[in-house]
Amino acid sequence: MNIPQIGVSTFIKHYFLSKRCNYRTLDSLHKIYGTSFSIKLPSGRRVHYNQDPTFLLKILSAPEQLFPKVSLALEASVYLGQGIITSTGKTWKRQRVAIQPIFNRSSLSTLQSEIELELKAYRSELALCIKASPQGYVERSIEAELHSVVLRIALRLFFGEVDEQERQIIPRTISLGMDYLSQGLVNLKWFRFGMRAEIKKGIHTINRVLRQNLDRPVESLTAFQKILKSQYSSSEEHQQELRDNCLSMLFASYETTGTTLTWLFSILAEQGLVYRKLEQMFQGAEPLSLADIERIDSQELLKRSLCETLRLYPPPWTLVRGVTEATEMGGHDLKSGDQVLLPIYAMHRDPGIWAHPDTFDPERFGSYQEVLENAKQGRWLPFAAGVRSCIGRELALAEMQTITANLIREFRFEGAASNNLVPRFHLFLRPPKGNRMRIYLR
Repeated sequence: MNIPQIGVSTFIKHYFLSKRCNYRTLDSLHKIYGTSFSIKLPSGRRVHYNQDPTFLLKILSAPEQLFPKVSLALEASVYLGQGIITSTGKTWKRQRVAIQPIFNRSSLSTLQSEIELELKAYRSELALCIKASPQGYVERSIEAELHSVVLRIALRLFFGEVDEQERQIIPRTISLGMDYLSQGLVNLKWFRFGMRAEIKKGIHTINRVLRQNLDRPVESLTAFQKILKSQYSSSEEHQQELRDNCLSMLFASYETTGTTLTWLFSILAEQGLVYRKLEQMFQGAEPLSLADIERIDSQELLKRSLCETLRLYPPPWTLVRGVTEATEMGGHDLKSGDQVLLPIYAMHRDPGIWAHPDTFDPERFGSYQEVLENAKQGRWLPFAAGVRSCIGRELALAEMQTITANLIREFRFEGAASNNLVPRFHLFLRPPKGNRMRIYLR
């Protein structure tokens, strides 16, 4: 199999023709050279692109030391520290073992209870705002609204108590950091020493909040903090790692969960039939627990809709892995020092893999089990795969089901259908700005 070899001058030309968007550059090259090609760098190393599910799954399922994580997420250690997202090797393995008990079934039940309590408080506040409005509704950015819900839940789970000022500083710091990391090929030295004072101040605030909250008596800790703290000694090194992992969990859940919910509600504004089915299914006055949702939604329409949203708009639109040993895979001659691009978004929309790939169709999955079968085949990878797959997948899906079902049950969302659901390719796949909706009480 002859893999097309592309010179760096060709890549640069397409990069500028694509308005310096990495995804559009790769998509332009993909249309010319096919689903697999290699970019030759001046150093002699190569960047390999391949959207074949089997190839992606082999890379992700291989031992971490063969294809280590080298994406911009590692560079985020400048402000995220050495938590489970940014660490590698033995440090990462130790942290995975420490965090794993939090995502066991019994622990997930406890975390789910905290999600439902915080969501109940949010719904009460939103209902009061609507009742106080002379129009009988509030009009808000759906992206900002859903991110605010997810932030409240994430802070309750991973941070504990925060005051209103801290509640503003924390997401602002995370967003600014991601914006820096999203600007293509970031110069890490510049990023490390040229960070704006606002980010430095935000990092200081985050560490102070975590230090204060984690130093409280055990009975005052969140369920997440109790379990995680039991895995660490009292040494400053371990306590800093503990704080880094609380921040890592906030970072991982806040942006990805909030963004996925924004995509779902934006799609439902267009897909009236699916929205009406969910409205009819979840009608009633009482709040719903996850057990209630799964009992009512026996056909898993909501869960399948979330999985289909994640197929169309996976938060990590591409993953990057390094190569440490020479090998041949999928026709690529991989050499030590090369990098491999794993284009999740492009693979999820490949017509050779999915029928009508750009269409939102929850019925393409007969059940959640069928979704998992597609994941095992490397066809559905919003949570990646292998040893470094997302440890919080089931918690994220449970949280999104709980938020969506309860908001649809209590409120009516009206927004103009938009044919402009064109994503913004940042560190994560973000929805277009300006999508506002009117929210009414039922």
